Amino acid sequence: MKLARGGALTALTLLIAIGCGGSEVAAVPGAPTPVDDGDGGGVVDSVGPDGGGGDAGLPEAPPPPPGKPTKGVFVSASKGIEGADGTKDRPVKTLAAAIALAETKKPLPVIACAETFTEAVTLKDGVTMYGYFDCNDDWAPTDKRAKIVSPTSPAVLAENLVTPLRLEGFDIQAPDISGTAPAGTAAASSYGMIVKSSKNLALAQVSIRAGRGQDGSDGAEPAPNVERSPSAVGKPSTAHLQKSCSGGLVVICNFDDGARLSVIDGEVGGTSDCLVKPNGAPGGRGGGARITDNNNYRTTNTAAVHGLPAAANATQAQGGAFQGTIGSLGGQDAPAAAPGTTGQNGTASFTEAGFVPGNGTAGTNGPPGKGGGGGAGSSRYPYLGGNPAQPTEIVLAGTWRNATGAGGGAGGCGGIAGTPGSGGGASIGLFVVGSTDITLAKARIEASMGGRAGKGATGTAGLQGAPGGGRGAGESGAPGGRGGDGGAGGLSGHGSAGSSIALVFKGTRPTTADVQLVAGQPGDGHPAVTGAQTLPAVVGEAKQEHSF
Repeated sequence: MKLARGGALTALTLLIAIGCGGSEVAAVPGAPTPVDDGDGGGVVDSVGPDGGGGDAGLPEAPPPPPGKPTKGVFVSASKGIEGADGTKDRPVKTLAAAIALAETKKPLPVIACAETFTEAVTLKDGVTMYGYFDCNDDWAPTDKRAKIVSPTSPAVLAENLVTPLRLEGFDIQAPDISGTAPAGTAAASSYGMIVKSSKNLALAQVSIRAGRGQDGSDGAEPAPNVERSPSAVGKPSTAHLQKSCSGGLVVICNFDDGARLSVIDGEVGGTSDCLVKPNGAPGGRGGGARITDNNNYRTTNTAAVHGLPAAANATQAQGGAFQGTIGSLGGQDAPAAAPGTTGQNGTASFTEAGFVPGNGTAGTNGPPGKGGGGGAGSSRYPYLGGNPAQPTEIVLAGTWRNATGAGGGAGGCGGIAGTPGSGGGASIGLFVVGSTDITLAKARIEASMGGRAGKGATGTAGLQGAPGGGRGAGESGAPGGRGGDGGAGGLSGHGSAGSSIALVFKGTRPTTADVQLVAGQPGDGHPAVTGAQTLPAVVGEAKQEHSF
């Protein structure tokens, strides 16, 4: 003997004397849906909200027909006939067809065979549905339930319902949303059932299970930046005038051009041309080569022969200082630039339209490197005795020699940031918004696994700065400093991990009686990133219920 589900069994016991002659079954005002207490004795208990005892508070709706039903709109996936009239002997084939037909025959309920229906279901106002009848046994009540296995999400939609109705004796399964969301597209969520802007809806002896949320997409890594300039290296130092001079209290040099106060410009720094702008900063110019002032020896420790710039600035490093000797001080190497700005991880949220995956934000490109400092220029007067810097000393004949300083190297190109990851979709068993008088009794609401969080791109490293110019042939000025490396591209944020929540609602919480809320697993996240750049970890959420 088959054991009927609780609601059907009680209705059969109480109403067996009613309707057997084929008349329609009247609604029982305010009658609770009884549930099997599991003691095997056929005694059923009425349970209150959240196990509190008393009336489950189900709205008025047609109770299950007694015994083997003769009235209703019958539906069977295996025995149904396209275009049939929905009678017991000529059932329709799909739940959608049965609901459409029942809309014209209210208050007759839909009587579903306890087998699998592969379709999504949209409830219609006032159309009650029962799913525990055996169409292979003259539609006798059974302990089995009809299964709604939907190829799309949500598996069941209830929207703008007003007239009391029940959905009783069904197992509802939404699909897994497989694969990864295409870049630029929000990951899809799987909903077992959605209830919007409705009231007077009772769900009894049902199981509702969401599928897996879709994975978020990973960010794209960029191509590295490219240095396209052939002149990024600073020019080497160059030796210039080498003239014979006679010494004494005044140094007289035989310059053919009778040169007066003059400085030969130092060598230029390197320049860069990056495929992705901005370019690295140019290297500093080398220090100049000092000649004479009216053929008289003078001190050469002036800014004109220092490597440029004399002081470090926003784009160039410190130049070398002139010290009056060949190859004195080289230009300063520029430090590496800091990385670009790090993006942020995404944060998921809910709106009345449903779950909104949180997308990460992009990092910024790395800044270009500073240019290296120019090397110092030089000049000197070798002599046999005395010191030309002290004109009171006796100075013998010698040679005036000078050279320009080498240019600094150009800064390296900055690294390029990639794109952020997108958020994973959620798995939501039951989503209720803007609805009242929604009741669940003897039900199991279950979420599956949320979608994986999309991984943000790491970005590329900055390019190395170019070397400064070296010493030229012979006695020459100081070398230029190396340009600073470009900064790495900033990390782009990860997307949020998809949530796994059995019941989500906004507004009035559904009334529950003997209801199991079962959360699944959150979507996979990502560990924290530490070091030169940091990102916090991405952790998904899994819980029984959530209100927003």
